[in-house]
Amino acid sequence: MDHLLSKVREEGRKVVFLDEAVFSFNTFSTKAWASPYQSIKVNDFSIRVRTQALICCVSEDIGLETYMIRPRAINTETFVEFLEQIAEHFDGEKIAVFLDNLSVHKTVRSREAF
Repeated sequence: MDHLLSKVREEGRKVVFLDEAVFSFNTFSTKAWASPYQSIKVNDFSIRVRTQALICCVSEDIGLETYMIRPRAINTETFVEFLEQIAEHFDGEKIAVFLDNLSVHKTVRSREAF
C-alpha cells in the first residue's frame, strides 16, 4: 500500500481518503459514562435519533474536502452520486481515492463511475 501511495504522489495526484459512517439509535450504548463504582442506566427509548449516514472525503492538506449526509445507509446509487460530487469538487484535478472494502465500492455501477 505504501508503494501505491508513493506512486500516485509521484504521478502528481492528490490522495483523498473516503469513508462512510452510519449513526442510528443502535449506536447508543445501554450505559453512559459514570464515576468509578457507579453505573448510570440510560433510558434508550427516551432518546429519539434519526438515522444519519455520512460519507466524506478528506485529504492530508485540506482536511474535510466534501461530504454528503443521507437518511439511511449508503447504497450504490448514493455512492455513485458522491463520486460525481467529488469529481465536481476537484474540477478535473488528478486524484487517487483511498477507500475501504465496503460492498458498494465494488459494484459494477461503482466501478463504471470510477
